[in-house]
Amino acid sequence: MRVEHCGQEHLLHLETREVALLIDILEAALPAEGISGPRTSNPRLSGFFNDVYARLIDTARVGWERDAAPAR
Repeated sequence: MRVEHCGQEHLLHLETREVALLIDILEAALPAEGISGPRTSNPRLSGFFNDVYARLIDTARVGWERDAAPAR
């Protein structure tokens, strides 16, 4: 992972496996009442998690498929 700081923007450069790990973390956290569901106590956090998840899930699947493929 690399991070570039450009003023108020911070760019994360993640490898596919790192994206898959990030999505694993999000999936573990999303069931928490404070993050998802009708009683969300922090809608901004919930929105952020959902946005990150939606934008990265396809890349994470590629990483998971690579990890699951038999070694050649």
